[in-house]
This record gives sequence, C-alpha cells and structure tokens, in this order.
Amino acid sequence: MFGWNLLRDVELQLRVQVYEMQLSAVRAELEATKVYVGKCERLIEHEREQIDKERERADRIADSLFQSQGLAPTSVTVVREQKAADEVADGKRTDYMAQLAEIYGETESELVEDGAEPVPEPIAELVKNVR
Repeated sequence: MFGWNLLRDVELQLRVQVYEMQLSAVRAELEATKVYVGKCERLIEHEREQIDKERERADRIADSLFQSQGLAPTSVTVVREQKAADEVADGKRTDYMAQLAEIYGETESELVEDGAEPVPEPIAELVKNVR
C-alpha cells in the first residue's frame, strides 16, 4: 500500500546464504585459476627451454656447415665456446713455451760452456745478452 517491501528474517537469512555461496564459488574459482596459471607458467617455461635447445642445436649445425666450408662461426653459442677453448689453449701454450724456453735455455748454455759445437754468432750474442 505504501510501496514498502517488508522483509522477514527468513528472507534476510536466505539472502545472506546466497551471498556466502556466491562468495565461496568466487573463491573456489580464484583458487582454480591460480592453479591453472601455475600450470600454464610451467608449460611456457618448459617450451622456452625446448625452443632454446632446438635453437642451439640449429646454430651448431649451421656453424658446422660454415666451418666445413672454411667460414667462421656466426652463432653466439659456438663463438663463446671457441673463445673459451682458445683461452684454455693459450694458457697451455704459454706454459708449454715457458717449459721449452727453460729446457732449451739450459741446453744452449751447456753448448756454449762446453764448446762442443760451434754456436752461431746470433745465438751466442743472445746468450750473452741474457746473462
């Protein structure tokens, strides 16, 4: 008559229950979405790793073809590995040259001291300059 809508206590309780059910449904959907997002992120990471492996494999194949034709490698992976291998080889070469210099330095000194063989003048001058 006056346009008022009188609500009973039971109707209020029903509205609260509906609201709580909707809230719990949204929370459950949120949890399911979080789980799904985690799975998707793991899948994306796995696929990225696979793509990187395949790209590296393709780079190695391309560089091996280039090198078989006498060209320099172009991929970052192979160039990095070659630089590392060159550094190791340079270190070994330096040690080897130092050992050879020590071995042959003693031999040259012995030859000069013994006078067993005539030593060419340039070598004799080098030995004198070293002392």
